[in-house]
Amino acid sequence: MYPNTNPLFFRYGKAQDLEKTLEMYKFQYITRYGQFIYHFDVEMVNNLVREQKLPLEKIQLDDLALDLSTKLIKSKLDDKRFPIFLRFYGLDKPYICLDGNKRIQARATLNNENVFKGFVIYPTEVINSIFFTEVELLFFVFNFECVNLIYGLQDGWTEKELWEFTQAYLKDS
Repeated sequence: MYPNTNPLFFRYGKAQDLEKTLEMYKFQYITRYGQFIYHFDVEMVNNLVREQKLPLEKIQLDDLALDLSTKLIKSKLDDKRFPIFLRFYGLDKPYICLDGNKRIQARATLNNENVFKGFVIYPTEVINSIFFTEVELLFFVFNFECVNLIYGLQDGWTEKELWEFTQAYLKDS
């Protein structure tokens, strides 16, 4: 999406010390067919949590697609901020952590914790601003739609009900 560049510069300009004040989370969505790299604007993620007044929820470690390359930083045990998760579709695990990977890594590794209280963003929220590009947003929505269409088929939805769930239908209505 942004080869050899930083999408923060596209959104906020090339201000001095920009990378020290703003944060981006990069997530590799890997399938057997290839990979897609999402870029999430962590500042916008935090704004969304504040504006939507999202409640705290408990997420099991086994339900998190964690970034295994996250560096273990012992001092993150002292950071009491709640992590922010995104309900993600098309993965074996239903959540990714948009903000708080190092805190989760420290608590899981050093304290053997396996349940984490945090904020969860669902696709029903106004999520456009957390993605840097429309392609990232549309690919996310596409995966959401595919998973839910499969659920609809399993639940016996009619062809009309399936069609009326799709973005193609909703966009034209």
